[in-house]
Amino acid sequence: MIVFIMAAIFVATAGKDSNSGASTTPFATISHAIRTAQDEDTITVAAGTYTEGLIINKPLTIQAADVPFAIIPPPSLERTEAVLIQGTHDVVIDGIDIDATNRYRGIAINTTPRVTIRNFAVRNCVGKVAGQRGQGVIVSADNVSGFVTLEDGLITHISSLEQDLDYSHGLYASCRGMVVRRVTFDDCATNGVHFYGAGAGDCMVDSCRFTRCRIGVGFYTGDCLAFNCVFRAVYLALMARYIVRSAAFYHHTVIGSTLGADAKEYSHVDGNGNVDTEIEFANILFHECAQAISAVSAGGHIVAHHNLYSAVILADEARGGATIELSHLTGLFSPVKDDGAYMFRPQRGNPALAAGVPIDGLTIDHARRARPVQPALGAYEASVRLAW
Repeated sequence: MIVFIMAAIFVATAGKDSNSGASTTPFATISHAIRTAQDEDTITVAAGTYTEGLIINKPLTIQAADVPFAIIPPPSLERTEAVLIQGTHDVVIDGIDIDATNRYRGIAINTTPRVTIRNFAVRNCVGKVAGQRGQGVIVSADNVSGFVTLEDGLITHISSLEQDLDYSHGLYASCRGMVVRRVTFDDCATNGVHFYGAGAGDCMVDSCRFTRCRIGVGFYTGDCLAFNCVFRAVYLALMARYIVRSAAFYHHTVIGSTLGADAKEYSHVDGNGNVDTEIEFANILFHECAQAISAVSAGGHIVAHHNLYSAVILADEARGGATIELSHLTGLFSPVKDDGAYMFRPQRGNPALAAGVPIDGLTIDHARRARPVQPALGAYEASVRLAW
């Protein structure tokens, strides 16, 4: 019988790469520990700052001894990312703080299924010349069966020059089965989270926070779920675009966005040539938003239910042939316009809320005015279906 023993390797800033890597004689660099390690070894890194970039090309666990260790790639590093995980499987990184000041990508994951990164921070991924697209974490399209997990982390200050700002994401992922849990995305020039690609999907965003991002969560692929997130001071909180099959957004708080949620150009077609995409927005608080939900499409179906609208100028709108089915909604509106704020709008006009009256294609199946919860605020509940 052959017995495989997984080794424990130790790294500390006071160590030497000529040491044995034992707890009492640690290595000085994480890179040397990776080169020395065998498959499935565990590397424990003491607190401190390590001026190096990392290439992880074997199944390993790299963990902080107590508090997260810091990685600052040197200016001489030739790669675009501070940490590259490539051509392996089953990698765990627990407790890393990356300052990518000298690079424009924090972590890149290529051709490596089953990666978990937890208790982490990625900072200062900024493209400084044309073509450099700042990205915190990127999971490439060749990682389609990736099953990558990010949890308990921070991704902040992600940017590029103006011509590349459309691609500066906190997380850019084109894989399947990705989970993002309890991560804060702050100051991302484009998306906090951007899932993209025909081969991607089955991804989940859970209990994350988004601040100072242009877009919070963007689903540009199918069968994705986002829930229990908080969005503050983002231009657009929830985006579903080019969707394949379905997307769902549940239990969010959206505060101070220009647009709370946007669904457009969703175009998955079934075997009979019918667009069968469905996008669902449910149990969402939209507070102090210029608009809650906008749907623009030549087909597909939007379902919005059990949402609360507070100080929203315009709630739900469908254009361009889109369909929205609304139910169990509550709105609190103050008269911020001469003609009052309004809850639902077809392509034009400001329809009065009235039961069973079609107005410009808008039919309200049920509506009632509730007792105002505050002076100058009206509370409305309605079940409606919008179709143009």
